[in-house]
Amino acid sequence: MSDLVITSPRLFLETLETIRKFVPGVKFVVSNKGTGIHFKTTISRIVANTNSCKTETPDDVCEFSLDDIQKLVAVISTITQKENTPQINFKFNGSTLIFNETLIKLKLLTSKEEIIATYIDKPITTTLVPICSFDIKAKTVGEILSLVSSLFNNSVLKFQIMQDETKPNMIYVKIKASESSMTNEIYLHIANVLDGGAFENKVIIDAERLGFARYFGTDEVRFSVTNNNVLLLEANKEFGGATSNFTLLTSLLKSD
Repeated sequence: MSDLVITSPRLFLETLETIRKFVPGVKFVVSNKGTGIHFKTTISRIVANTNSCKTETPDDVCEFSLDDIQKLVAVISTITQKENTPQINFKFNGSTLIFNETLIKLKLLTSKEEIIATYIDKPITTTLVPICSFDIKAKTVGEILSLVSSLFNNSVLKFQIMQDETKPNMIYVKIKASESSMTNEIYLHIANVLDGGAFENKVIIDAERLGFARYFGTDEVRFSVTNNNVLLLEANKEFGGATSNFTLLTSLLKSD
């Protein structure tokens, strides 16, 4: 039997809600330092780490899977509504999450790992070297995608992230439906370089990859163009001394 504590129900809920935007179910690995979750989609690998949920015993590490994260969201939301408490204590007996609060008692059966094998990822061991890093505001991403839907009539588009030729510290996105001159085109400043130098190759993504920046629920997301043709996204959340960190890896698209 493992004793666990959610030290910041609000942040843990926000973390779960972020993960739900990517996949319906995940595997949780909980230690005394926090919770680690490695998961994947068809085009990305994501790591979520948070110290808002941990085991109470220093050497205790427990693992459990849920095929529907929404069930845990519902349990925690209900407890926070019923109980006036800054943290939630619960137990894991190897198959069930057990919540025994003053006003409400709940049991949540966990899932077999093989049921969500499609979403479970191994720890990322790839060494990535950032070539250029910049922060993009989630609001800016929303504006870009809204403008794209108005101008391009659901066309399959490629977004080229590029540095201005005369001002290399400025990052722009260039969007066209084709290489033809007879098409709508967007060339929009989206960020300034924080660290690094010039891109070695063309940086091409699509609307889905760009849209990931809105999933984290943060004001801005750190983008890093790295070696191995990989784009790295990083986002951090904090509440009441607890933190959640997200790292996403996705491949760049080939240029025409």
